[in-house]
Amino acid sequence: MKKFYLVKKDVDKPAVEGNWIEMNSYEFAMFMKTDEGKRRRKNFGQIDACSTDECIVIAECGEEMAKLWRSEKDSHDYLKETEKEMGYTVFSYNEQQDTEDDLSGEELIEDYEINIENEVMEKIIIIALHKGLQTLSREEKMLIQQLYLNEQPITVAEFSRKYKIASTTVYSRREMILKKLKKYIDN
Repeated sequence: MKKFYLVKKDVDKPAVEGNWIEMNSYEFAMFMKTDEGKRRRKNFGQIDACSTDECIVIAECGEEMAKLWRSEKDSHDYLKETEKEMGYTVFSYNEQQDTEDDLSGEELIEDYEINIENEVMEKIIIIALHKGLQTLSREEKMLIQQLYLNEQPITVAEFSRKYKIASTTVYSRREMILKKLKKYIDN
């Protein structure tokens, strides 16, 4: 990875083409050992927009701008490291300004395999179902738990044999409980 430094010939002049000295790492290190280099040490920052994996540019820009650039670089590095640790890529649709099809960033990353409305409705139904389950008696909860919510639910006939209750009674209780729960879901 190539790293080069842009040092102003005259600190008091603006950053224009003729006011730069381009230095390699060794030349810059030698410059930093001089009194002039020590005095200007805080004026250098890495230009993030010009840096790639092959090339890093560090330019003299003034102390305040250098602080801003360092802050931006630190933030960028932190996000990259976090992204790497998490194992996924973050895509900001805010970065996407214009496309040839005039698509917004949201349209570019739309996931057609997910129906948000259905997922939200399912969550609302689950919340309502939980509220409804809380209103059931202990026996009613046990019946619903055994028939529907256990890892290995049992049939009405199995429930009937296990608890020595007539199958018709279990069916009617189940229907009554399901009607109660349906009221919570419908509301």
